[in-house]
Amino acid sequence: KETIDHVAVTHASSFALTSEGQVYSWGGSTFGVLGRRIEVNEDDERKKCPQKIDFPFGGNTKVAHISAGYHHCLALTTEGNVFGWGNNEWG
Repeated sequence: KETIDHVAVTHASSFALTSEGQVYSWGGSTFGVLGRRIEVNEDDERKKCPQKIDFPFGGNTKVAHISAGYHHCLALTTEGNVFGWGNNEWG
């Protein structure tokens, strides 16, 4: 059974890392911080529901740890790769 192992939050968004290495996001979508495509006409109710983030390289990417800041999130994979998304104004 898949469980939530870790959560990370920004000022308006939340992220959950599951025991299977999947990341889910919900909340505010400023600067692409949810890490998934948000349609212009997408209603706010859909943003409030956790949705899985799809990482590059097919469906085999498993995340070991997540961390979030004001408008960004980082994910460290079990392979040692780091993915970041959201605001990159300061590098």
